[in-house]
Amino acid sequence: MNNQVSITTPDGDARAFVFTPKDQGQGPWPAAIMYTDAMAIRPTFFDMAQKLADHGYYVLLPDMFWRLGDYETIVPAELFKKPDGIPWMINTML
Repeated sequence: MNNQVSITTPDGDARAFVFTPKDQGQGPWPAAIMYTDAMAIRPTFFDMAQKLADHGYYVLLPDMFWRLGDYETIVPAELFKKPDGIPWMINTML
């Protein structure tokens, strides 16, 4: 199961997601932090985090790009179809 949480930082509240095992009681579980690559959080990372959690871990998936504010979920196949997709990604992530 995943829950959105906020992590208080000196720059504001950072968005993150917590994943726990679906069918393994109430814990405690060993913890893991899953970092994204340069394309930020996308559906694949939610799937991977839940899969790891279902193996018995408490997984934190921080949004490393939270300072950008709200942004749409990035789906690489869709992003690269747009004429401005690659320039947008480069300008946003740098």
